[in-house]
Amino acid sequence: MNQKTQWRRALKTKRMVWGPGGVFALMVLINVSCSSPAPSVGPQPNPFIFSGALTYTGSLGTVDSTHNLAIEMNSSPAFRTSGAFKKSNAVNGDGYLLGMPGAGVYYLLAFFRSSIPACDVYGSSGFPIPHQGDPYFIYDGSLCGGSTPITVSAPVTLPINVSFDDSCLLNGVSGTIAYGGTSIVSSSQGIYVALYTDSAYVNLDFVAQEYLTCNSTNYSLGSLSGSTEYLQAFLDLAGTGKPAPGDPFVQYGPITPSPTLNVNLAFNDTTKFP
Repeated sequence: MNQKTQWRRALKTKRMVWGPGGVFALMVLINVSCSSPAPSVGPQPNPFIFSGALTYTGSLGTVDSTHNLAIEMNSSPAFRTSGAFKKSNAVNGDGYLLGMPGAGVYYLLAFFRSSIPACDVYGSSGFPIPHQGDPYFIYDGSLCGGSTPITVSAPVTLPINVSFDDSCLLNGVSGTIAYGGTSIVSSSQGIYVALYTDSAYVNLDFVAQEYLTCNSTNYSLGSLSGSTEYLQAFLDLAGTGKPAPGDPFVQYGPITPSPTLNVNLAFNDTTKFP
C-alpha cells in the first residue's frame, strides 16, 4: 500500500494521527473548505517537521511566481521574530515542508501576496514579505488576529493542510513615497520603509518592511498589529538596510495599521541621521 492510499483509508475510517500530547487532526480547515491530503515526506535531516498542502480559495488574484503563497512557523505569537522559518509556493494547492530546529512552541501564519508595489526588491525576488490587504490565515483559523500555539516536544512529522480565502485581510499602511534630495535612488541605495512598535524606532515589526529601488513610487506594508505603530523611511546610502549617519529620513506616527490606511510620504536632505 502506498502513502497516498494510506492517507485516503485513514480519512475514510476517521483514524487520527497521534502527535505530542494526544490526537492531532489531519486537516486544518477554514470556512469549511476541503484541502488535499498532505504529501508524503521522505527522510529529512531535521526530525521536527510540519508539512501539508497550502491552498488559497479567494478572489484577489492568481497564485504565480510573483504573487505567491507563503507559510511560516514562528516562535512569536505576533510573528515578529527575525528567525522565522518560511516557505514560498508559486503553485496553488502545492505542498509545503518546514523543518524546525528542535522542540518548542510554534505559531503558523500563511498569506497570499495579492499586490506588490513596483520596484519592491523583496516583492520582485519572491521573498515572503506580506503587504497591506493581503489575505492571510493564522492557525487554527478561529480568529483573524488570534493564534493557537503548536507544541512540539519530540521528533515528529505533523500534517497540517491549510486552506484560506479573503475572510482575513492584513492590516498595514500604504501610499506614495518620494525623495527630493540630491542623491539618486537606485538598486544599490534604495528607500527602506518599515513599521516600528516604539516611538524611538528601535523595535522593528519584522513583518512590515520594504526596500524600494525607484523614486516617486508606491509602498505597501502589511502588519498583524492593530495597535499603535510608527512609520519610518530613509534613503539607504550605504546599502546595508540599516539607518546610518548621513542617511536622509522621514518619520510619521503614531498610526494604527488597518487594511485601508493611507499615508503619503515625502522627504529630502533636510533631515538626516546624526
